[in-house]
Amino acid sequence: MKIVSIASRGGKVPPLYLFISYILPGAIYFRYLTGTFKILPFFLISISIIPLLAATNLFDDYFDYKYGYDKEYSPNTRYRKHPIYYFGVSEGYLLIWGIISIAIYFIMFSIISRIYGIYELIIAIIGFILGYGYTGPPFGFKYKALGEASVVLSALLISLMVFYAESGHFSMNVIIFAVPYSVILVPVLFLGNYRDIHYDKSQGMKTLPIILGVERSKYVPAAIFIIFYLLIILYYLKNIYPIMSVFSVITIPISFYGVRKWMNLFDTQYENFMGNLIFLNTIVLSLFILL
Repeated sequence: MKIVSIASRGGKVPPLYLFISYILPGAIYFRYLTGTFKILPFFLISISIIPLLAATNLFDDYFDYKYGYDKEYSPNTRYRKHPIYYFGVSEGYLLIWGIISIAIYFIMFSIISRIYGIYELIIAIIGFILGYGYTGPPFGFKYKALGEASVVLSALLISLMVFYAESGHFSMNVIIFAVPYSVILVPVLFLGNYRDIHYDKSQGMKTLPIILGVERSKYVPAAIFIIFYLLIILYYLKNIYPIMSVFSVITIPISFYGVRKWMNLFDTQYENFMGNLIFLNTIVLSLFILL
């Protein structure tokens, strides 16, 4: 279906497989504590989050177009298939399918909350605010240099959802556990904003790269990876992660190579390249935690 391609952005921006990095931490934490893995709650939460991700993309395209940021010649249109210019759909089409996706999302989480507890629905409401509010009024996090922060918070909430469904109790410890997983997701969104920095600035947008400037922004991906590795070591010292987690630093050479190479790539390759690097690091960390 056309709407699937539009809502998923062809699975490329950001890479669709990064969804795994969003949903893993809660399940990894539960497995680390109990030695077990509950497939059904993990599967139900994973499936139920997909409509929210779809709606976030649809609202993003809708409001960017509505506010005049996405034009036929804009970078956002050039590096991916913008639905209005590529598929020829109307802005109303995007809005209607965004609303339908949100309705499906809430129906699914209403059912899940009957099975696993009302907290699932409460967290789902907060998740909706972050997803819709990425571009939607009155929030518009993307336009206020808060896009990266909203992604981090969303990832932490998903970890909380998964853990609560699997364990049956509410624990903020999973939030602490998931911080490294969430922080390392930032470079994908940041590089997309970095690529568009000159155009976004000319349109009056305010993104994190615009605030930092071109030169300082170049070092942000490297800084994020340094924070990621330092957190792993700190978490071991604080007995949050097991000693084996420290061995996940074996990816440092690859990450160092990656944060040096990305600036030499075509700008259309930024997200996929960084997505591969992030996915590798989250998988390696998860494997060493579970060893």
